[in-house]
Amino acid sequence: MGVLRSETYQILKKFPTRLDSGFVTHKVLQNPEDASAHLLPLVVSEIQSALEDNLVVEVLSEPALSAWLDSKVASGFVFGVQGVTEEQAKNGVQQLLKRPLLDVAGDPEHTNFSQGFLKSKKKARGEVAGRLTEILSGEPGHLANQEFALLMSVRSRYGAPPPKLALGTIVRDLSRGIY
Repeated sequence: MGVLRSETYQILKKFPTRLDSGFVTHKVLQNPEDASAHLLPLVVSEIQSALEDNLVVEVLSEPALSAWLDSKVASGFVFGVQGVTEEQAKNGVQQLLKRPLLDVAGDPEHTNFSQGFLKSKKKARGEVAGRLTEILSGEPGHLANQEFALLMSVRSRYGAPPPKLALGTIVRDLSRGIY
């Protein structure tokens, strides 16, 4: 997000007001209904370029996440998983960054981690969903999973007032043609 904050001015500079007349001309020359659809991908492309050029994608790679985990541990972070040493917990989480969850849960090399944290292959997904965020954040009841799910599934609205449902509002599903 810091990249977007620092590059906002550069992105906006790509779309000065003098381009407005060029866009209007483009719209007139094209089918007027179709030309509007060109603008959104153009803006999105600029934002994507800013992120890619600043290597934001690499921050999400397994080596970068592993380095993030190492830095947390080096600054005194404690996993605190019962029946598992800190080194086993760290190695287990690093394996989760590299390999599918069920592979790690069934790996005899990580038996203590699997039994202490993942519990079993059947329970592994639920244990990770329920506990990993709390362990990594260091806060019980941490809501990062719910906040992230909301961010991934709800469209933000900028500028336009949010839609409101009131008594008597009729909702229509356009894809199925039902009300």
